[in-house]
Amino acid sequence: MANTKDYAYTARGTDGKVVKGRIEASSETAVVTKLRTMGVSPISINEAGLGTGLNKELSIGNFGKNVGLKDLAVMSRQMSTRSAPASRSSAL
Repeated sequence: MANTKDYAYTARGTDGKVVKGRIEASSETAVVTKLRTMGVSPISINEAGLGTGLNKELSIGNFGKNVGLKDLAVMSRQMSTRSAPASRSSAL
């Protein structure tokens, strides 16, 4: 979809429970339509800002795909484990 935005929503399901989530749509009106077709009644809809913490997406170089912060943290941990110097007892 061209020109879409991320929206955070709070809605009430048919069972009366409050549901929270994110949805991609071109406008708030489109979000309301999508939520109603999902069978939930919207309570609040806000344009979602950039992710924070482990939900933040990072763009590294020209790879063409965003790398999640969690994936980057796992890769860094794996690389540090592989490149850690061997202890004296394992070297002997």
